[in-house]
Amino acid sequence: MSFTTLAVIGAVVFGLLGALVGRAKGRPGTGAALGFFLGVFGLLIIALIPRRYTPPPVVAAPAYPVPPPPVVPAQWAPDPSGRHEQRWWDGKGWSEHVVDGGVRGVDPLEPTG
Repeated sequence: MSFTTLAVIGAVVFGLLGALVGRAKGRPGTGAALGFFLGVFGLLIIALIPRRYTPPPVVAAPAYPVPPPPVVPAQWAPDPSGRHEQRWWDGKGWSEHVVDGGVRGVDPLEPTG
């Protein structure tokens, strides 16, 4: 083989290797060009170039503000089960504490669903 043939084969091989290294950095074309024209030095250069910055995707804000859910404060309220006059609402859910005729008691709610 002649020197010219070996040089062309070497340039192509280094170009392909440069493209592989460059692809890992988001720069396959730059890696291929550096490998093809500079050989081993091109591979070193593309290996030292930092990865291409890709900004995070932009998430569009809703067209209108979403109001927070209503907050019902903790309080004695009519018993939703109907078994007692009142049941304690703790601000998040119904408790087992009940009142009938001013007398407090405990009556666990039956699981729903």
